[in-house]
Amino acid sequence: MSIKNIISLAALFHDIGKFYQRCGIKEINDYNYEYCPKYNNHLSHLHVAFTAQFFDDFENIIQQNIRVLDDDLNVLNIAARHHDPSNEYEWIIAAADRLASGLERNEFDKYNSLTEDEVKQQYNYKKSRLLSIFSKVKLTNKNIPELFYSLEKLNPGIIPHNLENKSIKEAEKEYQLLFQEFIDDFNKLTKVKYNNFNNFYNAISTILEKYLWCIPSSSYHIQANVSLFDHLKTTAAIATALYSFHKTYDRLNSKDISEYDSDEEKFILIQGDFSGIQDFIFSKFGESNKFAAKILRAKSFFVSICTEMAANLILQKFNLNYASIIMNAGGKFTILAPNLQGSPALITDVKKDINDFFIDLTFGETKFNMAFTKLSGNDFLKGNISYKFQELANNLAIDKLSYIPPKMIFADYIEKVNKTGGVCRVDGRTPRKEGSEYSEASEMFKKMGTFLPKVEYLLVSTNPEKRLEYSLFSNISFSLREKPASADLVFKINKFENFSGYGERMIAYYVPIMEEVDLHSEKYLNMPEYRFDKTPMEVGEPKTFTHIAYDSLREVDIGKFEGKPFIGVLKADIDNLGQIFAEGFGNKVSFADIVSLSRMLDYFFVGWLPNIIRKKFPSVYTVFAGGDDLFLIGPYNHIVALAKEISVHLKDYVAKNPDIHISAGINICKPQIPVYQMAEKAEALLEKSKENIGKNSVTIFDITVKWDEFLQLLKFKEQLEKYIEIEDRFSTAYIYKILKFIEMASKIKKAKKITLSDVHNALWISLLSYHTYRTFDNSDNKEEILKIFYENIVKYYEKLVIPISLLIYERRK
Repeated sequence: MSIKNIISLAALFHDIGKFYQRCGIKEINDYNYEYCPKYNNHLSHLHVAFTAQFFDDFENIIQQNIRVLDDDLNVLNIAARHHDPSNEYEWIIAAADRLASGLERNEFDKYNSLTEDEVKQQYNYKKSRLLSIFSKVKLTNKNIPELFYSLEKLNPGIIPHNLENKSIKEAEKEYQLLFQEFIDDFNKLTKVKYNNFNNFYNAISTILEKYLWCIPSSSYHIQANVSLFDHLKTTAAIATALYSFHKTYDRLNSKDISEYDSDEEKFILIQGDFSGIQDFIFSKFGESNKFAAKILRAKSFFVSICTEMAANLILQKFNLNYASIIMNAGGKFTILAPNLQGSPALITDVKKDINDFFIDLTFGETKFNMAFTKLSGNDFLKGNISYKFQELANNLAIDKLSYIPPKMIFADYIEKVNKTGGVCRVDGRTPRKEGSEYSEASEMFKKMGTFLPKVEYLLVSTNPEKRLEYSLFSNISFSLREKPASADLVFKINKFENFSGYGERMIAYYVPIMEEVDLHSEKYLNMPEYRFDKTPMEVGEPKTFTHIAYDSLREVDIGKFEGKPFIGVLKADIDNLGQIFAEGFGNKVSFADIVSLSRMLDYFFVGWLPNIIRKKFPSVYTVFAGGDDLFLIGPYNHIVALAKEISVHLKDYVAKNPDIHISAGINICKPQIPVYQMAEKAEALLEKSKENIGKNSVTIFDITVKWDEFLQLLKFKEQLEKYIEIEDRFSTAYIYKILKFIEMASKIKKAKKITLSDVHNALWISLLSYHTYRTFDNSDNKEEILKIFYENIVKYYEKLVIPISLLIYERRK
């Protein structure tokens, strides 16, 4: 194993002893206390002794996958001596630890001088719980609650809550239960023979995230809002870059490395972004709904794979490992690398390789942008990180605007089209594959989309002599498998209930599939046939959009259904995200703060969202979700219900922080509408929500409301449904009249003064009363029905169209 990989691994484990220590475990070898620094004849930082004990306990797993070269390169020594470093390798971890924490030298020395008893008096690390990172974000003067996480493994249901006052014994017991689960999964590493460091590192990182995400990294003088996992992850990235920088420039000595708090720019942040995602996924030409259920999901998955492999290519060029990837979500990655003399040229080479591939694949419709910004040690320590990330975002925007294709896009386009017999029937643009009506890419996406719901593993090869099924740029290829196999990279991409021994990549790609019961459903038997190839559906095959639309129907009797078979398209993203990262942490922000916030936001979209869809909305199709946004297609009434769940759960998920919210657009349409039109309309509705004052809105039926109003309007709909159940005369005709009265009332409200042409509209109250009394002549509920309609019309006016229209759609014959 290379020295760089040993450094990365040591950094990833350097504070693992904090987990051991907080469990109250007493069994520790006496010689491991030698790793603790001494101050005033007292041992300090006992957690490093527990870190050493961890290496003792799991020596078989660690030594199986690394090779100890000499005592100076012993991964245990490098990891455990970060508070009392004695050589250049130990100083690498020590410096990275301090830079990741954002601790200045004098502040760190003050902390370093405390004995363990003094730390306990300041703040009890066993009882402390992790403050939600969202509780630290502040954009306005609104009150931000301080909510904390329970000690539990990472799961889709996590939300922060009020801190419970627990005894030391209770706190230790919670740690012990979590630790035992951690040990069980860690031991599974013995079942896999890792053929390279990256696969081993990714497997360990997956376990650490699963169990250390909720553990405070530190509780000295602060309420810890950075998890132990995020601290370890960022320390590993910084240590890897720091070692590479000093090694490259022959400055690998303790004195030079210990001067980490300087303005020398030893690091660069590199960001890559898949541009043109929407145009790529939603073709505007050809028969774009053909195989849509398969191709959309495959294209979305392809975006994730291309982003992952673009990051991997940067790692190869800079001779780095997976420790250097600090963020990868939503079609964008961020890497911390050493600032080397040839760095810009390396980045340019990677961009060219990727964009050459995209030109051949999509004829310039998509491209990959990359940018970088330089960092010094003082940028980590002086609170400049958020500004550096903003600078990086600006540089990426400039790169997008200044993009020049690396080669002629349409040099041989006409010749290819003529040679193959025309353009692809699916996308309407790319040349067909010889002997086929579709392009090579469309056939690939159709095939990939068929297998995605059935596979659990992604295999990647970077060796041209060991090419896998699907080819990418720079000799990279990949395959989708039901079982793992030897490859340069192996990721588990589905069914995360049990740790398999491989690194996991959560990619939200839920696909509704046909079940046995669906093949014989009365709901589908009489539906119009929109399927392209006219072949019968099979169990396990992704549902078509027509099937999904028919899933919106209500069964009112055995084999009898009512409602309109419409599609709902939901597009949503987090509001003010750039401002949150740039200003949300104020003047003092650590590198780990930024990483933690990004990771936790992404988990909402790739962790909670797919889980809730599987459990409660299995007919909803995840086109893409991750980073800070989502795009979903499903039965229109399921989409409305899911949008409600998203808004409600997000509020709890972000610790009830009023400065963090989401906006959405919901487009309701027929299933045979071209997909790109569905997408464009949903995007326009989302933009309308974003234009609403304060954002935090949803737009549906071209009406924009705040989420709180939306929830109240849905409650009103539920109220009406109760009356419909008990009143046979509650007809669709009567509800249509209500829509007319809403229109009349809204015109009167908007009129600056009443003119002769407005006189009829002014009669809306009288007409409402007349038609209600006439419809419910002998009903005991007529007064109450009249009252709720009147009160809600004058409260919501045209916004009341939302629940009324939904009610009509659901009950039309």
